[in-house]
Amino acid sequence: MVKCVCVHTIAYEVPMLTGSKLRRASREDLTALRSRIFGELARRDVEGEPEIVGPMVVESRLYADGLLLLERRIFTPKTGGPSKVRGPYWTFRYQEDGKRKSLYIGKTDEPEAVLEEKRSRR
Repeated sequence: MVKCVCVHTIAYEVPMLTGSKLRRASREDLTALRSRIFGELARRDVEGEPEIVGPMVVESRLYADGLLLLERRIFTPKTGGPSKVRGPYWTFRYQEDGKRKSLYIGKTDEPEAVLEEKRSRR
């Protein structure tokens, strides 16, 4: 019988620190964040800037039974031209009957109002 011994190191995940959270962050969190930033900058100096893939979340808000997301999306033309960043667009992600669902809201300054209007029509 052969036994496999695996050792896993779980990296300390630094939370997103913005505004007042940054001011209230512990020295340990700030030091870990600085280390990760310097490491990423050094990697980019060697490898270059990463290609942006998939949607980028600009803002997220808890709302009702789900999450409102303001996203920018990458559009790549079928003709092979350069990719373009489109948006930002609002979407609402939630669960219904054990399934994940998404509702497109679009470009608006009041996503909550548009969401309520769309949900009342269903």
